Amino acid sequence: MQLRHCANIDLNYINIGENMKMIPLNGSSAIVAAGYDAYTNQMGIQFTNNPTVYIFYNVPFQVFNEFMSSSSRGDYYHRYIEGNYKG
Repeated sequence: MQLRHCANIDLNYINIGENMKMIPLNGSSAIVAAGYDAYTNQMGIQFTNNPTVYIFYNVPFQVFNEFMSSSSRGDYYHRYIEGNYKG
């Protein structure tokens, strides 16, 4: 599987299979870290108020990429991820 480099995401953090690698997010008041597994199309999000990593299923890489490049990841999450992907 080949991924294009988008939104200044270090592809070393994008895992293909097995365990998801989480990317620490600075500057977000709602989200501490996010990750993506390209093999399973799973996206993980860790919120500031809970150490649990929430997993969302069947998330296209484009959605993860847009989330990572969004000026407000919390707003993007509420508009495009929450309720749209089983988690």
